[in-house]
Parts: sequence; structure tokens; C-alpha cells
Amino acid sequence: MTLSAEVLEKNPNHDGALAAALGNIHFMKVDYEEAIRYYTKADPSRFKSPANRARHFGMLGSAYVLIGQPAKALDAYQNGLSIASSHSLEKVSA
Repeated sequence: MTLSAEVLEKNPNHDGALAAALGNIHFMKVDYEEAIRYYTKADPSRFKSPANRARHFGMLGSAYVLIGQPAKALDAYQNGLSIASSHSLEKVSA
């Protein structure tokens, strides 16, 4: 079991940000499939701000692009844009 998996297992009631942060770490390590695994474990509805929810879907979309899954990337990007369009662009770009 990886350290990332252990952290999630020991914190099952995390607010979604923990899994997203672990996804970001794997994304930066160029391990896009692991990043996707953690991004999809995150519950974006529990993120504190719409900007964070939109960014989450943007990162998920980028990871899908980088592993050659454009249809899934498009879905993720559309989710992020939907959230962003529901809120001011100033908050999303902050």
C-alpha cells in the first residue's frame, strides 16, 4: 500500500481536498493515472469554494488529456466550466 493510500485509509471522512491534493502530487510526478485515481476519489461538492471545484475538474481534465482520453477530459472540463460560469470569473481565476 502506498503512503497516499494509507493517508486516505486513515482519514476516510476527509473533505475531498485530501484526495485532490494527493492527485496534484501524482500529477506533478507525471503519474497521471494515479492522479486520476485520487481526483476521482475526491468529492468536489465538499470543497469550500466554487473556484476550487472548478480547478479540480480542470486538473482532472488535463490528466485525462495527458493519458489520451479526450472524451473524459472534455466531460471534466465541461464540469469545471459549468461551475465557473455559475460564479464570478474573478473567483475562479484567483
